[in-house]
Amino acid sequence: MTLAFKYLRRDGVCFHGGGGKWPLPDENGQGPWVNGKCKTCTPEYELYLCRRRDLCLWIGPALFVTKFEDTIREEEDCLVVPEACILKKIVSWNAKTQKIFGTKCYENILSDDKSIQSADPELIERLRSAYAAKNYIVIPRIARSLSINISNEIEWQNSMLWKYIEKEILYSFAEDDFV
Repeated sequence: MTLAFKYLRRDGVCFHGGGGKWPLPDENGQGPWVNGKCKTCTPEYELYLCRRRDLCLWIGPALFVTKFEDTIREEEDCLVVPEACILKKIVSWNAKTQKIFGTKCYENILSDDKSIQSADPELIERLRSAYAAKNYIVIPRIARSLSINISNEIEWQNSMLWKYIEKEILYSFAEDDFV
């Protein structure tokens, strides 16, 4: 069994593009398999999943653990698979943890004097506006854009995000099952 992650809206509707809706699992286990082949799409629709290292790059309102068997290709920031199914919603990724995580990203980037001094003032204003609007899902992306060392910022964000969800995930799954 190979596992990855998928951010969606809470009801299973795609959050990062696409108009599809993933069937959610019931209380007894996994949801049905979703096939990426779409006869009316050009090019054929593909399913995008997050590896653990991609978690902070695709933040959305709800996080799910998915199962897949084959990979079409690996991209820099995601996996592309022909089919997958949702096994579990990660309930610890919720409005409260999104607020805490977004706030930590906001505070972390503002404390990075080198990044802030060299940043585009409009981008800093977008960050402050997102924080004032309590749009905690977009703050990490803006913070990454402001960072002069984006790879360190991604590593830090992934590490922080993992702390919020790790206990719930490792209660149900083996860490080695994730890509």
